[in-house]
Amino acid sequence: MQIDDEITKGKTVGFVRMVIAALFVVFSIWILVHVVQSYQTPTQVEEAPVVCDLQPTVWKGEYLLPLPSVAVNVLADKEVGPVLRLSVALVVSHRSDVKDVYNALPAVKESILLFARGLSVQDIHNPEALYRLKQAILQRVQWVLAPVVVQDVLISELVLEGAAEDK
Repeated sequence: MQIDDEITKGKTVGFVRMVIAALFVVFSIWILVHVVQSYQTPTQVEEAPVVCDLQPTVWKGEYLLPLPSVAVNVLADKEVGPVLRLSVALVVSHRSDVKDVYNALPAVKESILLFARGLSVQDIHNPEALYRLKQAILQRVQWVLAPVVVQDVLISELVLEGAAEDK
């Protein structure tokens, strides 16, 4: 009987060893698969085209980009000055420049706002003011959009609200 017990015990130990070895192999393969998957090169994700809020208008072979209008208080003798509402459009030559202008739109708008805040009522009422205003905005926009060439700035709206009270 003792021999039969030793044979059965030997078979059991052999079976347990085989199960442990099989589990070790399966676990090793599972780890290897996950490690290989984590080191795979990421697939290239195609960039979605940038949808431009600025809808350019083609005019005489150039692109007109209307910018959002800005409203600022101008300098005056009293605490709260009149409000200047200003709308401009930029003229660029190439379709590829439209995306560059769109990407730099916050900086362009800030440049126009900072300039407009420094204007006084007298600056706007001056007969030559519109030309100087246009040239100053063009120069500032060209600084912001440095490699992009802005051909011209078109002023589509220039309204000074509340200035009649000063007279």
